[in-house]
Amino acid sequence: MRKGTKRKTNQEKVSKTNQPPRPKRAKPSKPESEPEYFEDQRNLEDLWKETFPVGTEWDQLDTVYQFKWDFSNLENAFEEGGVLHGKKVYLFGCTEPQLVWFKGESKVVCIPVVVAVVSPFPPSDKIGINSVQRESEEIIPMKQMKMDWVPYIPLEGRDSQVDRLKSHKIFILRCTQRRSALKHLKLDRLKKYEYCLPYFYQPFKEDELEQSTEVQIIYPAEPKPVFCEFDWELDELEEFTDKLIEEEELSEDQKDAFKEFVKEKVREAKKANREAREARKKAIADMSEETKSAFETMRFYKFYPVQSPDAPDVSNVKVFCEFDWELDELEEFTDKLIEEEELSEDQKDAFKEFVKEKVREAKKANREAREARKKAIADMSEETKSAFETMRFYKFYPVQSPDAPDVSNVKSPFINRYYGKAHENFGGPGAALSMALGYLSDYILFPFRIRYMSVFIRRIVSTMIASTNWASHGLFMTTLVTELRFSQILESFVYVQQHDAFD
Repeated sequence: MRKGTKRKTNQEKVSKTNQPPRPKRAKPSKPESEPEYFEDQRNLEDLWKETFPVGTEWDQLDTVYQFKWDFSNLENAFEEGGVLHGKKVYLFGCTEPQLVWFKGESKVVCIPVVVAVVSPFPPSDKIGINSVQRESEEIIPMKQMKMDWVPYIPLEGRDSQVDRLKSHKIFILRCTQRRSALKHLKLDRLKKYEYCLPYFYQPFKEDELEQSTEVQIIYPAEPKPVFCEFDWELDELEEFTDKLIEEEELSEDQKDAFKEFVKEKVREAKKANREAREARKKAIADMSEETKSAFETMRFYKFYPVQSPDAPDVSNVKVFCEFDWELDELEEFTDKLIEEEELSEDQKDAFKEFVKEKVREAKKANREAREARKKAIADMSEETKSAFETMRFYKFYPVQSPDAPDVSNVKSPFINRYYGKAHENFGGPGAALSMALGYLSDYILFPFRIRYMSVFIRRIVSTMIASTNWASHGLFMTTLVTELRFSQILESFVYVQQHDAFD
């Protein structure tokens, strides 16, 4: 059995060796993938991104780069035949918030803008810090804000060491402040970055301070200070003061003191103007001929992103000038723009037609707004008319306390351009409470609203409990009074909304 089996096995082996080899299974070939193409980066493609957008809020920086902005116009300016070709250029960035339309919706977008300065030397080594919240303008060295002019290396030269490059033609304003360290900065220091403006002093041109004949007046009158602007060339002091008395901004017994106060402010402003002119003349006298020539030939170019499918169209949001059809004469206005090199001579006629069209549009909009206002009044119920006529605005400031600055001398009746002036200012929580409670009692007189009083009272109580500073109730009460009054003005609409919301 064993031998037979063994012999059989040997026979099988022999037979297998005599068989022709099996053909190998062909492996299925993989389909050839299409080659991927990557768009070559342009030599100056990231130039606008490398330029620091001065004055932009830190929390808005990311929104600046959310779109793929196209600054090919800036890149082309450095090519042969461009306005920046072969010249030494200093670039800084900024942003302009504008309401634009993109992909079917309107939104406020921080539009990046790049300013190019053609100059043989840096236009300035200082930064201006200014805002409506600050008492005065502050001019400080750039380096205090960790900013400086640094050479920009185009993409094709990035592999070369900076010190080996023969010469630099493009410099950008760079900020080395790390965003990760912002949380360690004091609030005032942090806000300074948002108020920064690239500073430039042109000694061959009078600035606004030298030309201005206006002086800001904050007269510490009682019971409220007087805020106004006095122009010593256009205004006559006696008439100016009488008008303030007529408008009950100033009392008769304060007339003489106010006039002396204005005269002193005018003397101070004239002295400041004179000193600014003398300082400018001295700077020119001490200047070398080379520096004078550089200032005279210095040019500024402003670049907006060009239209592209990946970013909003900003071609219609660039603002060059403001034209007043009552005060400005179009021919003189256009000639002045040409003289200041804001407009070329060959664009004069087209520009004038453009302005005329804009004036027609503005007048039409004004006419339609007047007609709409008249119609709104005609369609208004007597109750709503009465509500508008009896409407009052009250403005509440914090009262003096040891834990906060004394603001008793800076209170202004002005609210904003829409509301105008408040009928009265308040600075104490007692006054705020009594005024608001007076409105509440007036509010109860409307019988159908009594059922909602518990809601408003709960809001008052909860806010008072949550607040640790009684001086803040003035601001709260302003909001409360506004809320109550709006429900009177829009009674027919608001009542339905309240009925649905509070049930």
